This record gives sequence, C-alpha cells and structure tokens, in this order.
Amino acid sequence: MTKIPSQSCGTLIIIPFYKNEQLVRLIGQSLAECKEELKTKDCKILLINDSPEYEPLMGELEKLTESLKNEISTELLVNKENLGFIKTTNIGLERARATNSHALLLNSDTEIFPNAITELHEILQLDPMIGFVNPRSNNATICSLPPDSVEFSDRSNKERAVARYREISKHLPRFQFAPTGVGFCLLIRNSIVSDFGLLDEVYGRGYNEENDYIFRANRCGFRVALANKAYVFHSGSISFGTDAKNEHERKNSQILLQRYPEYHSAIASYFESTPYLLENLYSNKAPNKVTLAIDCSTLAKAHNGTFKATREIVRSIALQHPNLSVTALCSREVAEFHGLIHSIPNLLVKEITDTETYDILLKIGQPFSFDEIKRAAKKAESIFYTMLDTIAWDCLYLRHSQLDALWKLTAEHSNGLLFISDYSKQLFNERFPGVPPENQYTCWLSLKSEDYLSTGINIPETIKPVPNHYLVFGNHYAHKYLVPTLHQLAGKFPDSSFTAFGLESFPSSNVKCVKAGELTDLEIEVLYREAEAIIFPSQYEGFGFPVVESLARGKTVFCRDTELNRQLLSRWKEGGNAILYRSNLNLEQLLRDFQKNKSHEEKTNQIMSDEDPLDYAQIAKNIVQFIQSTSPTSRYEQAHSRLSDIEVIQSLGTSTPQTDIVTASRLDPLVYFGVKLLHRLNSALKKKQGIGHFIDRAILKLVNLRNYIKNNEQLR
Repeated sequence: MTKIPSQSCGTLIIIPFYKNEQLVRLIGQSLAECKEELKTKDCKILLINDSPEYEPLMGELEKLTESLKNEISTELLVNKENLGFIKTTNIGLERARATNSHALLLNSDTEIFPNAITELHEILQLDPMIGFVNPRSNNATICSLPPDSVEFSDRSNKERAVARYREISKHLPRFQFAPTGVGFCLLIRNSIVSDFGLLDEVYGRGYNEENDYIFRANRCGFRVALANKAYVFHSGSISFGTDAKNEHERKNSQILLQRYPEYHSAIASYFESTPYLLENLYSNKAPNKVTLAIDCSTLAKAHNGTFKATREIVRSIALQHPNLSVTALCSREVAEFHGLIHSIPNLLVKEITDTETYDILLKIGQPFSFDEIKRAAKKAESIFYTMLDTIAWDCLYLRHSQLDALWKLTAEHSNGLLFISDYSKQLFNERFPGVPPENQYTCWLSLKSEDYLSTGINIPETIKPVPNHYLVFGNHYAHKYLVPTLHQLAGKFPDSSFTAFGLESFPSSNVKCVKAGELTDLEIEVLYREAEAIIFPSQYEGFGFPVVESLARGKTVFCRDTELNRQLLSRWKEGGNAILYRSNLNLEQLLRDFQKNKSHEEKTNQIMSDEDPLDYAQIAKNIVQFIQSTSPTSRYEQAHSRLSDIEVIQSLGTSTPQTDIVTASRLDPLVYFGVKLLHRLNSALKKKQGIGHFIDRAILKLVNLRNYIKNNEQLR
C-alpha cells in the first residue's frame, strides 16, 4: 500500500537582530497582534541576537521573549560573536531543516499586518511548485506596492503607504508569480530548506543571497509567489546602512550573474509581464478621483475639421465635468496652438510619453501601430477608441501589414468604440464583427452652424463671390478624388476658375492651389466668400467636414451621392444648399445647369431625421455618459485580457511598429492562436465560469483558422 507523507508541518520564524534596539518593540507588537494566526499555523519564533555585547538590544530581546513565550513558542538565541546576517540566518535555517519546518525569514525592521501570516501559508499550499512566498510591502524592491515608490519608504509615511497599498491591491489577483523574491519577509517551503540547504556564505554580510537561493531552487522549477493580499511594512537598510548595501550589491551581483545568467532576462521579462503592468497601471493612477485621459497625439500645429472637433470635444468634456480629472495627452506646443492651455481650468496637458496612468483613456482616432495599442493598454484600465473611418483598411494602397490585426485587437479589447457617423459604424461592423452593440456609440459630430463659423473675423466688404469661381476640397490621397475631378472640370470649364484646397500644385492655368492646414481663419473665410459654390468630390469619408462647413456658411456645395452624405444631409436642419451628384459626368451636367440658372437641388429627396442636431457641449456629455455606462465590474478582466494578448504578441517577436504583428502566425498561425486560446482557457478554468461559451468560441476560431490556412497555402 502506497504511503503518502503528511503535508502538515509547522513554521519557524527566523528574526536576526543587530543593534537597533528600538526595532524590537515594533516587531514584537506586530507579532503579538497576530498571535492567533501564529498559533493556527503552528509557528515558532526564533530571535537571534547577532550583537551579543550590545546590552540595550539584549535587554529588549529578553523582554520580548518573556512577553511572547506564554502565547507562542519563542526562543532567544545569542551568538557568541557577531557573525553577520547570512551566517545568523543559516543558524535558523539549520533549525528549520532539522525539524522539517517551513522557514519564514523576517527582518527586524518589519511590522507584520493582520492576515499576512495566514495568507502567506495559504498561498504556499495553492501550487506544489511554489517554493517561496513574499508579501507586498512599502519598501521591498520587487515586492513593493506601489512599485518603485520612494515616498513611502520612510516610517513617517506608514499610514499613507498602507492606505495606498489597500487601494491598489483590491484590483489585483490573490497572487502572482515573480522571478525572484526579497528576504525581508520570505516564507520558504520545508522541502526547499531540506533539499537546497542554506544561504550561500560567499555573499559575505548580505545582499543577493536570497536571489542566489531562489534561482538555485528555480533550476528545478520552484517559483516565487507574491501574495497580493498580505502586507508587511519594511523600514529597510537599517541593519547595514545604505552605503554598505551599495557596496555589497555591486560585488555580490557579479557572483550572482556568473552563476545564473538568466537572472537579468527573467527580471526584464517580468517588468513587461501582464501582472506587473497591471499593478503598475493601478499604482500610477491618481487616488480618490476618476481620471480621464484624452489621447490627442494625432493633433498637429495645423487647422482642419478633425483637429477642430478634437479640440472642441476636449474643451467641452473638461468644462462640463469638474468631477473628472481630465488630461489631454499631446505636446505642450500643440496644446498651445489649439488653445488648450490656460483657458480651461479643469484641463491638464501632459506628453503622451508621461508615465502616469488613468482610469479611462479616450483616443480620438483609430490606432495605426502596435505601439499605440500597447501604450494605451499600459495607460488605462478602460480604453475607448473613436474610429473615424475604415478608409485605410479598404484602400489597399494605404493598408499596412499590421492594420487588420491591429483593428481586430482594437475591436476585441476596447471597452467601447465610438463612431462619428452611422455610416462609419456600419462599415466597421461589417469588417470587424463581434463588438457588442452596448459597447458601441455613434457620436455624430456637431451639426450646428455656429460650431463651424469663425468668430471675431471681419471680412472686408470688397470681398464678394466671384462668378464661376469654385472652391474644391481634397488632398493628394486617391479616395479624395481631387486630381481627377480637377482634370475634368478645368478642361470642360476653361472660363471658370478653381481653388484647389489641399494641393500644392496642378498643371492648369485656371486652377490655383492652396496648402491645407497653414491658413489663418481670415484667409479661410475669404476663400469661402469668394467661391460661388463648393465642390467636395471625395469618394469615401467618415464624416465630411467640407460639406457641413460649406452649409454652415450658407453656400451651395456639390458632393457625391453617398450613403454618408445622405445621412449627413438628413440631419442638417440649418442653412445652405446641397447638390448630390452620382459621378463626375453627372457633376459636369449639374455644374452647367448651376451656371446657367444659378439654381440647385436643395437637399433633393432627403428624408429629414427627427433627431435634433447636437452641439459639442451635448456631444461631450453623451460621450462621457456612454463611457460611464460600460460595466465597471468587467474592467479588470478586460484590462488583464488586453495586456495578456499584448504579452503573447511581444513574446512572438513583435515589439515595434515596423514589425508585422502577425509575423509569427504567418510562420505558424497555430502557434499564436494556440498560445492565446490556451491562456484564456486557463483563465476561464480558474474562474470556473463561462466555460461552455469559451469553448464554443475557441472551436469556432480554430475552424476559421483551419479554413484560412487551407485557402492561403503561402502562409503555411
């Protein structure tokens, strides 16, 4: 009959002391406050005095031993001479090995908080390959929460440190794996002590000895777990002092790296891992208020409809929601150009590279690089994208190799998508289906004339419409269809003149070119005033600013008969006139009729919408309401899934915008999707819910992938 050995064993708490008698009372008080936990976990305390000739310490340790021993087994051991930290700790580890006990290394400058002892032991039992468990702390390098926070290292900030830890840790899972641990409070499994022995005394008086011990055990697969719900306050660097630490660190790190060359890469990988990025995300958010960052990184020092809409949305959100801390992410120079500095009291402006994180990130405009998605995922728990259009996906000369994968990630991992027209929403959903309707919102941009008119501009009375002069909008992109339209109109109407807004040059004497983005408001108003009509020949838009800007000025505008323009005109309830044309030949006919009769079709055959057009103030209010309506309970899971997929992609070799996001999957698509699906299956099993739905989705994805590979042999 097979005999399974009992896993039940006690724990020896090993606490070395060197002078600093003032620490005894603090650590003793914390041990006394968790005495019930210590008894439940069958803990014994070993106090070791490594400064035997220093009487003040000896007296305090004797008092502590006397106060504890009636409740908890407590022993005071006094070294015959000063041995140093490592040799002193090894005395305790020898005792633990002899009694087959777990060992809890505890620095004398620590204070244990309630439930920490219980939680450390319970985490140790969750996984047989967890060999070490650390609690979180204020000042313990990789165990610190928030990470790398200097302000909480001093005891005078203890209350603030604890409050900040509690605020952050409530968002984190119960534990996470780490490449190494810290000896300030380190629970070590009894089998580790038995098989891997003691700390290596080659590290002299200390530092890096616990890294060596942990990596020694890790060669056999044993891991460190960080217990996110356990907390131990740590003053740090009291026993040896800061100068001594730096010297020991320099010398001992050379020994460590020679033995374990994997150490640096393991640490570097951890700092790009999902668990660390999540704790960093929650740590760098401003506490006690909801923070909203608006990614305006596409703004430039230029004027166009998109930039103006961005500016107005940012201004309106900041002005209308003083309860939100609103930050515009763009350069200060660009912010000043667009009037976002000083004029809006509730608006902060920070560089996109700033390390602060936020509750919510709203990006104006769709992402075009993997770095944008990665940056957003690191910056906020909830991410919303404004998808302006799908032009770059449909026009293959504009589509780069990452775009399809990028927008699939965007659709899958955003908390919500905003669209600037029903038309752009329809097209996106046809190309990237699966986004829940409740996570989508159409925020039509302003259809109020006053939002498109320049204020405080005095145009000279001598400036009047020029007969047979037309302002034609577009740029060099093919879908704007500006160049073919000008070729046709300039030749067919030699007695007419045209101003091409958005071109640098054109080979015709009756066409004048004007570069976009560099004109003053007055110069733009003069162009509109001089034009007898406006022509906007674009084949493909997400909204179409020239149409509404022309109508707002009471002008006649010729625009293509598209679904978007029909939707737009059905909502426009103010002045101006629109003439829809089907083709350039049709435009030529309508323009001749216009010149002869100065007549037009005024929104011909348009069904007027019952909805009242919104100004930017109401649009901003609706955007915030939509963001706040998304379920707050799912945000952590969404953030975790988002960062996990980014970690998978990076692990397959993608880290820069120039690298194809599906390079690895082109070599072997099953690798990428297989890793991704297994990761999610593991997460779902841990939660023990939604398994049926997950498996259905996994099977569907694998079937689709198989069909994709069969139809694309070159990718196999």
